[in-house]
Amino acid sequence: MSDNKAAPIKPWELIDPKPLPEDLQSLLDGVEGFAALIDEGVSKQDAVAMDQARKLSAIYAHPFWVDEWTEARPPKPNAVGRPVEPNSRNRFTQWLTWRADKSHRKALASRHIYQLLKAKDVADYLRPGANNYTEKTIRPLAWMLTRDYGDRIPEVEKMAREIAAGSPVTDKVMSKALSEWKKKHLGTAGVTRANKVAKSKNFRPTCEADFKELLRLDPADAMSFLEWAADYYVDHADKSQVSA
Repeated sequence: MSDNKAAPIKPWELIDPKPLPEDLQSLLDGVEGFAALIDEGVSKQDAVAMDQARKLSAIYAHPFWVDEWTEARPPKPNAVGRPVEPNSRNRFTQWLTWRADKSHRKALASRHIYQLLKAKDVADYLRPGANNYTEKTIRPLAWMLTRDYGDRIPEVEKMAREIAAGSPVTDKVMSKALSEWKKKHLGTAGVTRANKVAKSKNFRPTCEADFKELLRLDPADAMSFLEWAADYYVDHADKSQVSA
């Protein structure tokens, strides 16, 4: 299972850089120093990210924010009349931003909020005791969570530890383990199918909301739509991909 073979050496890796003119070296030193500063900041941020993910998840699970934001900004149907869920992650992000603004503090960017909440979801599937990973390390495993393979996450984590062979598991190692797991258990066709299923999850709530509204407005038209859908399915659906 483990693949510990060293990567092939590229020709340019055997060549030493030439000395730079003094002024150019000074400029490059500054740029590389800035790169190190960024890397240090990212490392410090990543070191505490999972702790913040657990805190953020606990806040999200608390009903207080839902009640407060519902009162402050009642959810309204969106532009096409679909109902908005009071406890959606989008509204949670809005509430966090509002609270931060009112306190004159910096709010987390929405992408960070989603990343942290997803990291906590992934961490809940890891083997007991596997709590020393950073958010960046387990980020690749979100692919499994959104495709209903959450219960298989420990298998990938185990493969990652085997690949690392005693060294720390990094996000690159985790990505490699995930790739190997996909190849072994799903194959190309299985990955394609899993990706399609994940995309369909985004469409179904919209379809359900639209149909409920159609049924409310015109039951006869709703029935007509169901008949059309059935006929369309017979003529166009790929039956080979429909599970029993």
